[in-house]
Amino acid sequence: PEHSNPKTCNLQIKNTTTMSFLGLASRKFFDNLQHKSSTLSRFNLRLPCPPYHSPDFWDRTYKDMEPGDVHEWGGFDLNDLMNFRYEKVDYSHLLAGRGADASVEHGGSVGSDSGESSSGQDQSSESNIQQSSLAQWMGISQYSSPEEASQIYVQNQNNYNYVTNKPNDINNNNKINESILLLGCGNSKVGEQFIIHSFLGPIIQIDISSKVTQLMNRRYEKYFKEAPIKRMEYLVDDAASGLTSLEPGCIGGGVLDKGLVDVLHRSLGKIDMRDDDFDGLDGGLPNSGGGSLQKNKTNEGFDDDMTIRNIMKSVYRVLQPSRPFIFFSQSSPEFILRRTLGKSMMCREGMWKDVSVVNLVDYNMLMYKFVKISDEERSELDNDKENDRKKTVVISPKKYKRKAGR
Repeated sequence: PEHSNPKTCNLQIKNTTTMSFLGLASRKFFDNLQHKSSTLSRFNLRLPCPPYHSPDFWDRTYKDMEPGDVHEWGGFDLNDLMNFRYEKVDYSHLLAGRGADASVEHGGSVGSDSGESSSGQDQSSESNIQQSSLAQWMGISQYSSPEEASQIYVQNQNNYNYVTNKPNDINNNNKINESILLLGCGNSKVGEQFIIHSFLGPIIQIDISSKVTQLMNRRYEKYFKEAPIKRMEYLVDDAASGLTSLEPGCIGGGVLDKGLVDVLHRSLGKIDMRDDDFDGLDGGLPNSGGGSLQKNKTNEGFDDDMTIRNIMKSVYRVLQPSRPFIFFSQSSPEFILRRTLGKSMMCREGMWKDVSVVNLVDYNMLMYKFVKISDEERSELDNDKENDRKKTVVISPKKYKRKAGR
């Protein structure tokens, strides 16, 4: 039983470092300077930032690290998210005047989620602060002990293959898919902590750096060799290129990103802040090969915008309907929603619903939650679009000319 817990099987942790940041107001200042400054735009300048979008950068970063080294982005880990305090960030004013009703576009009320209160990002007060847990926000089970979670997992493992997303016994519908995908896992201990805190899993951790996945396999070598039930694994994959190592719809618990979207937002180029309706979405999935960045000739000067939106499409592909994608950033919705949804900041592709943003008041961090639209809601949306198309009256050029001639 002691080998079912990775905490008892891993190497002694030697060095733990955290990457903490300035306040939310400071991040907003630098975001405004980078993305709205006319001076920087005139000379095509960027604020200095490490090339977080480069795989070579991460391989160099982990080159001299040991399996026992831990780097926690943001200064917090899963232990801090088991129970947390938050307040809602209302971003509805960003959608005003964009030619669509926000509640319809998002498949629900803007920034809403059960138990949230109304509050502005910079107007914290004790009366607006709520309490919750990561299990509640992800809508997944947390069992009384790792041993109980392992027993439940074994029952499901006999009937279901999480990687191929197919049941081993097609006649057995009593399966629970609460697999969790961690993007850009690095050498964090969050995956291990999911197991320690008795979540079902499996915990699938991906990183673009083969160096760090090798380090993590060495860190948990004893666990992977001796544990009778293995509920976590490491894969080398690029979230911006389709997550091709995973089958569509295989993640039934949720996707968690602790820092990938945030560091890419800081590293990539200037966001297109113009107010025209072009959003740069190509409607398809990112290519499985080549580089992560997708060029967009119709939006010159803002090519880097597509990287994060490709990640959103990849996550959408592997998530099951009605399951969440949760990530963290210090940047406000004004910038992050443009990065993730396009310039219109609307979910008009029918991919997401109930896009929520909350301020984790004790960690100086914003938490974003995107919920994949359900099959029923997608069907209703398609029907509405078809009905709108049928109602549209198109006047041919010839008829219009004859009418004008009279």
